Amino acid sequence: MDAYDLITRNAAEVVTEDEVRSLADDPDGKRAYVGYEPSGVLHIGHMLTANKLIELQEAGFEIVVLLADVHAYLNGKGTFEEIRETATRMQEQFVAYGLAEDQTEFVLGSEFQLDDDYALDLHALELETSLSRAERAMAEIKSGDTVTVAQAVYPLMQALDIVYLDVDLAIGGMEQRKVHMLARDTLPSIGADARRACTRPSSPTSRRASARCPPRRRLHLDEDTEEELREKVNKAYCPPSRT
Repeated sequence: MDAYDLITRNAAEVVTEDEVRSLADDPDGKRAYVGYEPSGVLHIGHMLTANKLIELQEAGFEIVVLLADVHAYLNGKGTFEEIRETATRMQEQFVAYGLAEDQTEFVLGSEFQLDDDYALDLHALELETSLSRAERAMAEIKSGDTVTVAQAVYPLMQALDIVYLDVDLAIGGMEQRKVHMLARDTLPSIGADARRACTRPSSPTSRRASARCPPRRRLHLDEDTEEELREKVNKAYCPPSRT
């Protein structure tokens, strides 16, 4: 399987196809990233993303996993101390899922998102973005029913992360698509190139899917006993499709 096929395998969309083909043919220094709020231990749904990242490593990419502690704080997921403790566990679990350590870089958002240059670029993006556009981009990934000012800034930070992490390809589920499009529209306003995006079908790691599946029913491969895994699998129910 060639690099382009590995990038697009099981993808819902790549933006744009020509740009991704060009990237696939580039033999030098390809970097892709995925970002996660450190808000809980990984469960089996995260394995889908891990498998995609492993495929990208096979295609010659260095993988950057953003452990987005500042994002998690803005989304009300706990104190920085609690969030960073979870981030450490997530890093260990991603490696256990099979990511090659020599091709993977784990980065805490607070390592660069609190710097002056980042803050000024963020304010520049705020000037280019309407509140309604930011709210639409955040709709699928916010916590709670009311959008706070912090949550409206959240998708602009995601756009800016692509630049500061120096990556060529952003990976995310369908719930991230509007964020990726916001990034492509706004980054040129600060002199940054629009980056490519690979959107995967929504998985059990998406916020809406996770809300329908309470933690006690999720498969935690690193924590559940074999008996607990069997019990959860046997209780699983997949309703028939209406289409």
